[in-house]
Amino acid sequence: MKEPGRFQRGFSHYLFELIVIVSGITFSFFLNEWRQERRGNEAMRMDLVAIQRNLESDREEIAELLEKHAQGVKALGDLLAYEAGEGDPSEFSKTVADSLHTAISFYPDVGARNAMVASGNVRWLQDPALASALSDYYDHMVPRVLDNNRAMNDLIVTDLLPWIGGLYPHEGTIEEWEQNFPIDIVKAPSFRQRIGGNIPHANWYLELLTRSEKKVETALERIAAHLQQEGSASEAPSSAAESGA
Repeated sequence: MKEPGRFQRGFSHYLFELIVIVSGITFSFFLNEWRQERRGNEAMRMDLVAIQRNLESDREEIAELLEKHAQGVKALGDLLAYEAGEGDPSEFSKTVADSLHTAISFYPDVGARNAMVASGNVRWLQDPALASALSDYYDHMVPRVLDNNRAMNDLIVTDLLPWIGGLYPHEGTIEEWEQNFPIDIVKAPSFRQRIGGNIPHANWYLELLTRSEKKVETALERIAAHLQQEGSASEAPSSAAESGA
């Protein structure tokens, strides 16, 4: 029969070993979690830098398209004025060419955002404001732009352009249409209907570009603020270590 003291010492020894084992497992678990979070945050940071470049490219393209589409919308209105007998005949060919700017579509660069989602790195994004800004642009605005690209293609590329080309068969680039384009096409029976039917959607597409520009600006501001905050947070421990040394 074991003595009570020896039993207590044996139990205490086993209890100590159990605590050490559990503590080791727990520590290993938290260490592994910390490593995964650190790697995930770094992967997300790289993804955000790539998305930032995509958004900057989109911003530049949108700025150019806004100018061209604004010219195109104005030109469509001017064509209706020509049909009503107003306007400078010498500017008619240029007006026709400008109106075709409404056929230029915007295709957002979504590669970096899709890569972040596909890799699962998006789960490390714990910044609600940034997540909301990215979703507003990529999940809500981009699909609407792409849907309207298809509508624009149907209205302008597959309908209006062939019709104008049929009225005045012309070889060369659109810019070359600015030379000697006959103003008599305004007398075509369906001229007002064809031109006027494209104005509402051309205005809506211009509005989509304007909204996209704002969403891009907001997303870029959020990314810049997030990266700056992350950079400051990573510099703080190293600064503290240097001060202690």
